[in-house]
Amino acid sequence: MGKIDKFCTELQKMSDQCIPYAGEGYGGIGCSEYAKRGLRNAGIISSSETFWAAQRDRGVLTDTSRFQYIKWDPSVLQRGDILWSQGYHVAVWDGVGGVWEGAPKEGHGVCDNGKTGVGHRSGHGYRNCGNGTYTWSNIYRIIDIQKVKEEIKEVAMDKKQNVKTIIDFLPTIKYGSNGSMVRALQTIMQKYGWYNDRIDGNAGPNTIAGVKLLQTALGVYVDGMVGPLTWTALLV
Repeated sequence: MGKIDKFCTELQKMSDQCIPYAGEGYGGIGCSEYAKRGLRNAGIISSSETFWAAQRDRGVLTDTSRFQYIKWDPSVLQRGDILWSQGYHVAVWDGVGGVWEGAPKEGHGVCDNGKTGVGHRSGHGYRNCGNGTYTWSNIYRIIDIQKVKEEIKEVAMDKKQNVKTIIDFLPTIKYGSNGSMVRALQTIMQKYGWYNDRIDGNAGPNTIAGVKLLQTALGVYVDGMVGPLTWTALLV
């Protein structure tokens, strides 16, 4: 099961429990706490990391190695996307036209059994606050590292060749490197929010910073150099 599926499974569990709202930090489930517990239980963030809607536009999801920041566009929504509302509300897109959410205040999100708590759309375990009074400002998308690896494979190797063999022929990308593989890496890192500079095939400081975020997401040693260990993590 992928991380996004785990996250959605954890949200469903909490929806089924219908935990009463008691405010952030008081043991109950508000919108931020609901998403935070789902992320923690799915192993996406650690128990020490915070997640709070009232941090305004971009909140506290600042680890860009794991979350892709997307300006609000309902046409690109995918299952498991975290919806952010100017720092006032958080919900998670369910992939079928509604959202999971924690009740933002007493009286919101009435569960099927009549308790106030995690929002429900009757019979589904959701409440569609996405079409309510909230204006969504942006989306946080959990980065699926497997998709990143598949994209790297497409540009890094001939499918007729053995993966372990091709690694020996791939260049080590470090500060000052240039060429088509640097350009390909920049393109993919830019897509996931790890690199926000020109796609020019030259590995400058911003490219190296992006490589470090990529290495963090891969769980490999972070040194800013794409050598045999990082290529192996990407391709094998």
